[in-house]
Amino acid sequence: MPEPAIIYLLQTPCTDFTTLRSELGAFHEHPLDIREIDSLRRLADIIASSSSEAALRAATSSWQRSLLVCWRISKRSLREQCQARFRACFSGQDEAKALQDILAALPWQDDVDVLTSARALLQAYQLGRLDQNDLVQRLAKLAVELDRLYRQAIATADKRGFALIQMPETTDPAQAATMLVERLRMNSGHSFEPIRQHFSQRIYASDKGRLRRDLILEDVQAIVGGRSERMQVLDVGCGEAPISRRLLRSTRRLVLIEPSASMLDTAIANMTRALAAQPGQETPEIKAVNDFAQAAIDTIGGQFDLILAHAIIEWTDAPLTLLSQICDRLAPGGRLSLAVYNEHGLRFRRLIRGHYEALPARPRPFGGGLTPVYPLTPDEIAAWCGLNGFRIETLRGLRCFADYQQGHLQSAPSGEANPPGSPEAADPEAESSDTEQDFATALARYQRLLAAEREVSLQDPFRQLARYLHIVIRRAEA
Repeated sequence: MPEPAIIYLLQTPCTDFTTLRSELGAFHEHPLDIREIDSLRRLADIIASSSSEAALRAATSSWQRSLLVCWRISKRSLREQCQARFRACFSGQDEAKALQDILAALPWQDDVDVLTSARALLQAYQLGRLDQNDLVQRLAKLAVELDRLYRQAIATADKRGFALIQMPETTDPAQAATMLVERLRMNSGHSFEPIRQHFSQRIYASDKGRLRRDLILEDVQAIVGGRSERMQVLDVGCGEAPISRRLLRSTRRLVLIEPSASMLDTAIANMTRALAAQPGQETPEIKAVNDFAQAAIDTIGGQFDLILAHAIIEWTDAPLTLLSQICDRLAPGGRLSLAVYNEHGLRFRRLIRGHYEALPARPRPFGGGLTPVYPLTPDEIAAWCGLNGFRIETLRGLRCFADYQQGHLQSAPSGEANPPGSPEAADPEAESSDTEQDFATALARYQRLLAAEREVSLQDPFRQLARYLHIVIRRAEA
């Protein structure tokens, strides 16, 4: 469950943390996470330049003295509250009654998987496999996956702050606040700067991430292999540039666009290392732009033989508009490597987890995780291409079944048993034969998984239910 945002528009200007804490204390019981404060200035800049400024001015005559404060109901704060509630169940009563009260304390029945796991923990406690402290901590960690806990936390928020926000689409103040910030933010796009480490671990350092990368790379290398001349390449929302840095031998000019400054720095460092590993090769012209795609694309001159746009357009509230803007930069005969989050895959995953209600209309509020606001279907992409004179050369499903394996997908090595600089790498004695065997086993397991995913990735119905889609789109020759 993503951590939802709570929004307050404060009439009193706050210039320091102490004053800010005092002001917010009157509104909500959950503590303000000071880390969120760093983003307030950026949020204020977005609002100041937004078309919604007039509506905000109408909502309060003292807008210039107001401060829009955003923070999240964190899993940590809810977990601590759940622990306190569970410990209270054990206070002053027999054990059997305490376990009954724990099951009655939270809406466990909302999620069949969570309820099953909770009952298994209670049984393990009764069998003496867990002590009381272990039980409380594990139940609390499990409980924060329940969606209703977050809705209840939002419902306890004081509504005075929300009264200043006018959102005609909804009468729920919490939803109105979330919609307001996401509408302003998604006008530009979304940066993973605040969750960069989490993003890197989930996208780059996991088998799921490698599956997506390796299958995309196969399609892209097929494009490169069919060309005799070096290319001009545009990588939109490049992240750490996992694909474009592997194309340097075939690239004459490379432009990287990325709103996260730290990820762009990593991408440039990756390029430098890749070039150093290819002595004697002609160095391509490389330009890096730290900005959102919508703003940056129009400032870049020229057209491109290959454009990479992987998990980008679905993070805006108008993905097809951004797709059009990107495709305008394709040279005649040029190709776009487009990876998008699949709406069908999202719906299917929710169904097999017991969530039978229809998905809400898009764009959806951003919850702070890795689920975008506007996933797309294969038919939507195909229809856009047909209307705009582009041809789909490849439609591949990425992770057609791997995401639906219940806990069987384990992480395979990224290429070496111990990374350089680690204590194990520095100590030859630590490199045991068991470690080497584990490495080989995990690598072989991943190769089998990749081969199976590759086999079904171009077939219906498998690709229709994949987590991501990779679509190679070609512009007609002049």
